[in-house]
Amino acid sequence: MSPLRSPVQTPLNLFLPVKRGDEGALENLLMLTRLREPNPIDVALRRLGNVHFAQFVMIPMAPPAGVPDGPPPQSLAVLTLYDGEFDDYIVSFVEAIGDIFDAILMHVDGGEAIVPVRNHRDAFIEFIRMHDIQSGGGIFSAYPGRRTFDIRDALGMP
Repeated sequence: MSPLRSPVQTPLNLFLPVKRGDEGALENLLMLTRLREPNPIDVALRRLGNVHFAQFVMIPMAPPAGVPDGPPPQSLAVLTLYDGEFDDYIVSFVEAIGDIFDAILMHVDGGEAIVPVRNHRDAFIEFIRMHDIQSGGGIFSAYPGRRTFDIRDALGMP
C-alpha cells in the first residue's frame, strides 16, 4: 500500500521499539548528537534538501499484556515530511548519516541485525518500512504542491 501523501510530500511516522533498559542511553545519545557543533543531523538535512521537517520524540507505549509492572516500554518516534520516493529518501540518510543510525539502532529491538546500515541497505529500508505507521487521515501541508527546493527558492534561501 502506498503511503498517503500530498502531490509531492510524504510523511514518515517511524516508531522504533527501544530495548528495555536502553531508554536513558538512547536519550543521552540523541541529546549529545543535538548538542554537537555542527549538529550532523541538521547538516545532513540541509544538504539533502528534501525534508520539510523532522523530529525525534521518545514516546511511552502501553506495556504488552502479561508484562510485570515497571516503566512502560518506549518507542523512538522519528517524524518527518519529505519529498521524493521512500527508498531514495532512506538511502540518502544511509549515505549522509549512517553512523548515527547505527548508534541509534543498537538501542532498538532488532536493530543490531542491520548495523552497519551502509552494509545492509535493503534490510534497513525494509526495517524502516516495517516500522513506518501510516496515518489514515492523510496529511496537511501549507504548501502541498511544493518541494523544499521550491519553498527555499521562493524565499531566496541558499
